[in-house]
Amino acid sequence: TISSNIEIKPCYEYNSLSEVVNSGKFKTSELGINTGTEEFSNDPKAKRYISTGHAYNLLRAENGAMTVIDPYNSTFPHTIDNIDIDSKFTSIIYMPDELR
Repeated sequence: TISSNIEIKPCYEYNSLSEVVNSGKFKTSELGINTGTEEFSNDPKAKRYISTGHAYNLLRAENGAMTVIDPYNSTFPHTIDNIDIDSKFTSIIYMPDELR
């Protein structure tokens, strides 16, 4: 059940996904990001990579980068710089703790 005192509004005050995450207005644990149409790894030797069309949970954002985990396999966190986040990810999902 969704509480009636929670107001959800569209947000147009940010220019990029990384700007939303780094704004400090949201708890990182309440944000997820969704990839676009292209697989991505910032390590050419990596056996694990960011999968196409998949959602990831954000663990932290610091020093111009974000660390994400796959909710189906959280043993392999990926740290990705803001430039790659903005070019490879397409949307942010915000799920406040009170709605979980």
